[in-house]
Amino acid sequence: MLTEFNLLEEAEELWSFLDQAAVCIHLVGADGTIHFANLKELDTLGYSAAEYIGHNIEEFHVDQEVIQDLLTRLTNGETLLSYVARLRKKDNSILYVSINSNVYKKENNFIHTRCFTTEINELAWQCLKNTVDNS
Repeated sequence: MLTEFNLLEEAEELWSFLDQAAVCIHLVGADGTIHFANLKELDTLGYSAAEYIGHNIEEFHVDQEVIQDLLTRLTNGETLLSYVARLRKKDNSILYVSINSNVYKKENNFIHTRCFTTEINELAWQCLKNTVDNS
């Protein structure tokens, strides 16, 4: 049986795992607000936590129709795999990414997305966009 101390220790280990993961992770609320971004995501995009967390995810997407489609699909309960997008880094350069995401729901209410983002090169982005077209 887990004691309260063990539960706190395990919660701390899980938090450390998410925050220190070697992949970009973020959580976005139903209204598009970024609730959490791990250190890898912040470092990759070049933003501080204050410049990113609490802001709307739309601010960081180059193509507004892409983020709207992504959010609509997630709201409709889809799990997205290898969904390609372009993000704007703090230095205004473009980051080509592949996103895997689904939604955490509690009592059938959208709480937040669970997004894992992987950097890809422009050629891979173009190929994926043309062959899959985010379907």
